[in-house]
Amino acid sequence: MENESKLKQLSGKKHIILTPSGDHAIKAVFSILKGKKCLIPDQAGWLSYRKLPLKLGYEVEEVKTDFGIIDLEDLKKKAKNSDCFIYQQPAGYFAEQDTEAIYEICKEKCIVIMDIAGSIGSRLYNPKFCDIAVCSFGKWKPIDVGYGGCLAFDDDMLNESAKEFEEFDDKYAEKLAEQISLLNNKYKKYSEITKKIKKDLSTYEIIHPTLSGISVVVKFTSQGEKEKLINYCRGNGLEFTLCPRYIRVLDNAISIEVKRLKVM
Repeated sequence: MENESKLKQLSGKKHIILTPSGDHAIKAVFSILKGKKCLIPDQAGWLSYRKLPLKLGYEVEEVKTDFGIIDLEDLKKKAKNSDCFIYQQPAGYFAEQDTEAIYEICKEKCIVIMDIAGSIGSRLYNPKFCDIAVCSFGKWKPIDVGYGGCLAFDDDMLNESAKEFEEFDDKYAEKLAEQISLLNNKYKKYSEITKKIKKDLSTYEIIHPTLSGISVVVKFTSQGEKEKLINYCRGNGLEFTLCPRYIRVLDNAISIEVKRLKVM
């Protein structure tokens, strides 16, 4: 119960449902909403956004983005004909979204589901700007348990249905509590490291360089640039992934995975 209480505080929501993974939390949300059409970002989302709604009978439509940052005008056009919108804060873990503007567009039109795996417990997450929050405690997430996730919401009407999806192995409870306690320090370290990376690589095309996140994505336009970026990462002990990838950006880029660092 202590973990649930802490997660309620972090999520700013009345109800917390613990699940075996973030994907289970996402599946639970789409199952209890019983909608027909779901909006997702066209990049910088999570893999399940494209798969789970379809499996549950939803029509899925993509909202245009600027390398993950939601195109508000496109969202305005599509929100009125949709049941829900799921997106990640920060986009692809690397760029903070304007969550207030997104919620203002969607409220009274469609339900906003915010994926806060990369922002729970940080200034980037404001519970006022989503109806439901989902979170993963998987590997390389700020709450790095290697297992589990949750959904959080205020609507009492959803609680009974959501409880059918509640499932969490108590052997992970101690590690979950430990990881929650480390959050503040982790975000401080992530911020220091991302700022240094952006300064070191200021001559390259960093995607959304002024927007906060817990990873850094840098475009390359030649094999030489790509190799220099890879050498920078290896020389500084930084893990990276290559784009294009839906979960980061759909362009030639290096995603420097700051969130994978063991910071305490």
